[in-house]
Amino acid sequence: MYKKSLLRAIGSIIGQVVKIGYHTDSGSRGRFARLAVTVDVLKPLVSKVLINGKLQQVGYESLPNICYECGCY
Repeated sequence: MYKKSLLRAIGSIIGQVVKIGYHTDSGSRGRFARLAVTVDVLKPLVSKVLINGKLQQVGYESLPNICYECGCY
């Protein structure tokens, strides 16, 4: 499980944290955490965050099309 403080810090980079899923999956896909975050879709979306010196990709659910070139949907 991830520490709550780390998940909140990651979520605050992306937007306003609404909910945190504390369970992780350590199977063949590696580990992940799910956060519910309110984002301003008129601003570029965060596609990656730096965690412990490694870039981690950020995925978004419930957004139909995301342009990772300009960061908007």
